[in-house]
Formats: sequence, structure tokens, C-alpha cells
Amino acid sequence: MLSELVATTPSDIEEANRVINVIVAKGGKQRRVLVDSETVDRLTAYSAEHAIASDRPIFPLSTRHVYRIVNRYGSLVGKDIHPHTLRRSFAINLVRNGMDIRRVQLLLGHANLNTTQVYLRFRDSDIREAYDAIAF
Repeated sequence: MLSELVATTPSDIEEANRVINVIVAKGGKQRRVLVDSETVDRLTAYSAEHAIASDRPIFPLSTRHVYRIVNRYGSLVGKDIHPHTLRRSFAINLVRNGMDIRRVQLLLGHANLNTTQVYLRFRDSDIREAYDAIAF
């Protein structure tokens, strides 16, 4: 979530495990977010290079500022997007590439599977591809 991103501090990063600990997730819950090694390396290097204190946000931006950045870049390619669009796209692409919905739910940090299902708006071509793959 966007609020989690802007609140991330260097001490939230577990470099060895490639995990970011989200301390103040939605609903006051805590969770662990998996990230790839390149992202961990870049966040760690950026934090060190800019001497960011371990308890200070890595990116001192407001959620509104990030929203404007994403929207501006979306408009450059003729799309009206916002940060949540990226989250939904992430979820749908996971499913399109074979990940089961329960694992998507865990990655997104949803308590309820129904919340995850709302994210999954399939195109007709997705449904046709799944249908054509079935041997009748």
C-alpha cells in the first residue's frame, strides 16, 4: 500500500531475508513483504548514500506527492493511473502467470479472500485462453 511505502525506514529492511517489515499496515496489523535482491540492494545503498537514519522514512514523500508522480507518468503514455492501479495490475499479472489466488491474497496482505477477488478483473482474452486450455 502507498502509506506503507512512504513509511518504510531502513530498519524495516531485512537484507538477508529479502523482506521489508511493514510495522503499521492497514488495520494496525504487521506483515512481511517479500522483495527481490536488487530492490533490497538499491534501498540499502540509497539509505547509506543519503545517510538516512534507521528510524526515518527512506522516501520523505507524502502519499499525495506519490499519487501525483504516478499520475503524471501515466498521462505521458495516455493513461489515467494512480498507485492503486499498479497494485491491481500486480495482482492480476500474478494470477495470469499461474499464481493461485490464496498466495496473491498473502502477498497483498488481505485478511479476506473476497477482497483479493475484487482486484481480479479479467479481460475476455484471459477467460478465452483459460477456456481454450481445457481439454473437453
